[in-house]
Amino acid sequence: MRAFGQRVTGWCAVILAFLLPLKFGSLSLMPEQPPMFPADLVALLVISWPPHLTGIAGACLLLAACCFFPAPRLRAPGSLPALFWGFGLPLAVLPGFLNNVNFDYAWCTFAHWWGIGALILGYWWIFGAGGVWKKRCLGALAAGTLCAGVDAWRQYLWGFDEMAEMIRKQREAGAEISQIMEIRILDGRIFGTLGSSNTLAGFLLLASLPALVLLRKWGRCFEPEKVSVLLFTLAGVLLLGGPFLMTRSRGAWLCAFLAGVVWFFTLKGVRRWMKLTAAGLGLLLLIAGAVAIRASGRGFSSGFERLDYLRTVGVMCAEHPLAGGGWGGFFHRHMKIKLTDSDESARSPHNLAGSFAAQAGIPAGLIAAAAMILLVSELFRTREEEGDKLLPAVRWGVLAFMLHSCMEVNDAIPASMVSCVLLTLAVMPEDPAQGAVPVPSKWRPLLYAGACLLLAGSFLSNGCWLRSEAAFDELDQLLHPRTPGGYAVPPDPAAVVRRLERVESLRPRSPYAAEMTGDLLFRLGDVENAALLFEKARQRDPGRPTAYRRLAAVAFRQGDEGRARLLLGRARELFPADPKNREENFFRGLEGKR
Repeated sequence: MRAFGQRVTGWCAVILAFLLPLKFGSLSLMPEQPPMFPADLVALLVISWPPHLTGIAGACLLLAACCFFPAPRLRAPGSLPALFWGFGLPLAVLPGFLNNVNFDYAWCTFAHWWGIGALILGYWWIFGAGGVWKKRCLGALAAGTLCAGVDAWRQYLWGFDEMAEMIRKQREAGAEISQIMEIRILDGRIFGTLGSSNTLAGFLLLASLPALVLLRKWGRCFEPEKVSVLLFTLAGVLLLGGPFLMTRSRGAWLCAFLAGVVWFFTLKGVRRWMKLTAAGLGLLLLIAGAVAIRASGRGFSSGFERLDYLRTVGVMCAEHPLAGGGWGGFFHRHMKIKLTDSDESARSPHNLAGSFAAQAGIPAGLIAAAAMILLVSELFRTREEEGDKLLPAVRWGVLAFMLHSCMEVNDAIPASMVSCVLLTLAVMPEDPAQGAVPVPSKWRPLLYAGACLLLAGSFLSNGCWLRSEAAFDELDQLLHPRTPGGYAVPPDPAAVVRRLERVESLRPRSPYAAEMTGDLLFRLGDVENAALLFEKARQRDPGRPTAYRRLAAVAFRQGDEGRARLLLGRARELFPADPKNREENFFRGLEGKR
């Protein structure tokens, strides 16, 4: 029975590793936007799944691992980073509740990191038993990465045209079109199965080299061997290298370059003149890249934005050093003090350690930084066997990915966070004492108790959050139909009220559903009820500038221009850089709509 349970659990871990880049790559920390829930079998196969399903999968995998696999040794290779990621980061989330002003963000973040921790701990538990599960999970993740590359090519060749046609039909039907979606389509930067172009580039930084190494190994299974290895390698470079370039992610390119520089300068036997020549060529390459970026018209505004994020992290750490400004607090604080003149409304500092430090306190930030450093140091301390290409591939992929996580929201992508630890644990050498030296009895109860607490917290928090997201998604489908024909008939007000009440019962402190429903009522001319919903949203999150702007629109529609200016001024105090909060832009957009 135990052996059967191990096989079933192991194969579930393999399937999950394959699905990570294909189904769990959405942005997880966006409570204001519900994910799409598959409505039928076709949707289940095509679209990404709600990212918080990661927590349910992690809890189930960890429970099965605890039941059927022996506890890993705490001194086994890879155990320390696994424990930091499995226990440290979930516990570091907790101080962020103390100064929290938006409970949705705190709950969402808690569920996100506890789910990731449970899944990582489940893999660590399974891999600790040795056997073939490391290789199988590694191969499955590589196969999933290659499939993600195929999907990225599909999007580049046909996907954008299909989405543009869908938007055209929706516009003809009178539907509201998301500006963000229009920009993504017109921009032409592929994002595939991941949440954005930059996060896709980050994942490819992480997983492409190990996938290519395994492809070469699989190519040796076919004759003639040299030809098949060459073809497999070229196919892998095309499948993964093409999408990496087409993301046009300057940060990912820079991180790949920096990791390459570190790799070259740490090579043994390289003479000094070669290093100096490489340094000169690298500098010229950087300058040429900067000139090309400037000439393309994209510029470096996003780089200055990220530096401004770090300045806000410093301000928040100085104001709340021990417990941070609360989860979701970065958005409120940064909008007030940002120096760059743009309307970019960042929810996160685009930095894993910085996000914890700003919103959960400096100690939490140090734990996150330690988790990142331990993962990389474990790979660099581990010596590869002669002819082993997989460990170096994972080592440099993880290093580049960690550099990228200091400038991008990889921390909000469950697939990326789990994969970086999974890859590390999968290339660790077998524990020589496995089976001979059991876990000391004084630590075993603590380890099992911690695992039970983690899987229970992950299952309950993600289960409740998914239930509320499903209700929110139903409301969103009613307010924003996903087919052009859905806009032909206005939504039934009674049905809208029922679904809103359902969401409110599950998220009693959330401002988003009330704000979204208020937008519909305002468009339909029910200004008084729209004002009630906007006011409810404002009370639930007083630092949210959009609530004041919506109330200003209501006041203007009712003929009270003085109150409209007062409310708009409050929105401008909260987000001075947003052009929509300037009077000339705001009132111009409302002229003729009284």
